[in-house]
Amino acid sequence: MSRAEEEIMKIEFTNDDTIYLNNDVNINCSLIDGIYISYNNLERFAFSHALAASVRMGIWERELDRLNDELEQCIDQLKEGKLIWKASKARQTIGKIASIRHSVNSSELLNKDIYWDLLDIERVYESLAKQLKLASRQRDLNKRIDYCEYFVKTIHEMLDQKHDEIDVKTRQSQTI
Repeated sequence: MSRAEEEIMKIEFTNDDTIYLNNDVNINCSLIDGIYISYNNLERFAFSHALAASVRMGIWERELDRLNDELEQCIDQLKEGKLIWKASKARQTIGKIASIRHSVNSSELLNKDIYWDLLDIERVYESLAKQLKLASRQRDLNKRIDYCEYFVKTIHEMLDQKHDEIDVKTRQSQTI
């Protein structure tokens, strides 16, 4: 699965307050000798923090896309009545899913608590995070992870059941 993504954000340097509105960003700074200088490093940090979180979210989305491609191949096999996966492959995939879920839900990049005593700076972060749809993307990722986890655990149970059936048949043939 290939998915192109493009985000366009108009960034302007201004003497007014830093604001984020729709896809426009106005950053408070001054032009000195042809160079824009921002005097509020915390605003710049919050801006960079939200952008970094968006980039990281994109990486997790791509990881999940690759995992989905693997699962689609497994689904195609199942439609033909075949299952080439081994239990170890299912366990490995469950581990990949758990790793992605852990990263998505414990990342400091998605944590705005560092701004708890800096309300103006927190608003800068929240405003850009809203523009970049960080919260909804995180929710969507968790829903997709839930589906993948359910599917792979179902496959793992099928493989365990198949293994148990083989054990029973082996024992029966040994007693005869």
